[in-house]
Amino acid sequence: MKKSEDDLPKKSLGKGQEKAADTAIKRARLEGKWIILQNCHMCPSFLPILESRVVETGVNYKKLYEKSSKKDKGDKNEKEDEDEQQNNEEVDEESKIDPQFRFWITTMPDENFPTYVMQNSIKLTYEPPKGIKSNVIRCYNLLENSFFNSVTENEKKRTLMRAMYCLALFHGVLLERKKFGPLGWNIQYGFSLSDFQISKDLLRMFVQNYNKLPFEALNYMTSEAN
Repeated sequence: MKKSEDDLPKKSLGKGQEKAADTAIKRARLEGKWIILQNCHMCPSFLPILESRVVETGVNYKKLYEKSSKKDKGDKNEKEDEDEQQNNEEVDEESKIDPQFRFWITTMPDENFPTYVMQNSIKLTYEPPKGIKSNVIRCYNLLENSFFNSVTENEKKRTLMRAMYCLALFHGVLLERKKFGPLGWNIQYGFSLSDFQISKDLLRMFVQNYNKLPFEALNYMTSEAN
C-alpha cells in the first residue's frame, strides 16, 4: 500500500509532547492515516499512553475482523446486526478506528518500554554499517540537498564542509570503538544517529550566525551536551 508524504504524519517525542502525540494518534485512527512516532524512549511518561492506544487498536481490529467474517459467512440474523450497528454508533468517537490506520514507532532500547507493545508489533532493527568509512558515507547520505546550499558565502561554505567531515568522522570513530569494549576507554561513549543529526544542525547554525566558528561552544555542544 503506497502512502504519500501527506498520509505519513510524523511526531517527534520529547518532554511535554504527550498530549500532542496522543491527539495525533486519535486523528490518524479516525482518518485512516499512518503515523510515525519518533524517539519514544525520549518521553517515558508517554509510554503507558502508547500501550493503552495499542491495546485499543488491537481490540478494535479484532472487532472489524469478526464483522467481516460474519459478512463472508452470510449470517442471516439481521436483528443482531442492527443491534450491533446501533451499539457501535453509540461508542465514543475517539475510540473508533479506520481499517487503513497503522502506526510506526521508533525507539532506542529502553527497559521501560511496554512489553505488550513489543510482543504485539512487527519489529525491525537497524544496525550501523561496519567500518569508519561506511559510517562516514552514511552520514553524508543522510544530509538533505539544501544542507550546504543554505550557506551562501563561499568562505562559510568551505568552513561548513570541513567541519561536517570532522563531525561525520567523529561519529564514525565513536561507533567503531564500541566493538573494542573498555579497551582504551574507561567507559563507552554513545553518539547515536539522532545525536549526529542534532549536532549537524547546530554546526550549520553556528556557521550561518558567526563570522568565525565558535569552536569551543561547538565542541561542548557536540561532545558534552549531545
